[in-house]
Amino acid sequence: MSNNQQRTNRAPKVYSVDNMPGFLVAEGTDGSLYRVPSEPGGWLQRAEYGGCRDNLKPISPEEAQTRVWVMYGDIGVIRIAEG
Repeated sequence: MSNNQQRTNRAPKVYSVDNMPGFLVAEGTDGSLYRVPSEPGGWLQRAEYGGCRDNLKPISPEEAQTRVWVMYGDIGVIRIAEG
C-alpha cells in the first residue's frame, strides 16, 4: 500500500451534529468524545461530549484534516484520533 493510500484510509475522527452549530465532536486519542468549538484553537477549549453517538455524522477526510489543523487538534498529550 502506498503512502497516499494510507493517508486516504486514515482520517481524523471528527463529526458534525445537527443540533450543535459552531461545534464539532472529535474522538481523542484517549478514546473519549469531545465537544470542540469550530474555531481556531478550539481543541484547547474542548469539553466532554455527553450526547448520543447516533447523532454523529462523519466529516469527509479532507475537511477533517483541515479542521484538525485549524482547531490545533494535533497538539497536546491528548490529540484528535485518526482511524
